[in-house]
Amino acid sequence: MPISFSWSDADKTIAHFKFEGDVYTNEYYEARRVCNKELEKLDYPVFDTIYDLSGADNLAINYAGAIQSVMELSRTASPTERYAVVVGASGYLSRWIKVGIKALKYVPALKTSFADTFDEALVEIASLRQKLNS
Repeated sequence: MPISFSWSDADKTIAHFKFEGDVYTNEYYEARRVCNKELEKLDYPVFDTIYDLSGADNLAINYAGAIQSVMELSRTASPTERYAVVVGASGYLSRWIKVGIKALKYVPALKTSFADTFDEALVEIASLRQKLNS
């Protein structure tokens, strides 16, 4: 499956979507469905997400698809999703993602940031959580 879902931590507070190869919207929906089933099992509502695009092949050239995917991502994001960190988006693609997020004014304010690596994304989430708790 081009998009997989897993938890990035043992406490299941960081959802991880890993994009690999050619990625299409219907595959994102399937991964989100798996994530939503996992969320139903949790007894706490708030979680953070890493969208790892570093293994995706076609996102850099399929901008129309990427914009649609961002819009779908924003529409299907859980209202309890607090932070989203996007890994591996090129400068041009990250600008399109920002435009897509700003265009969706009806979406709850999901704080989105960008990182070059998965490890940097984990550090970013830890930093955001620390700011929230201080």
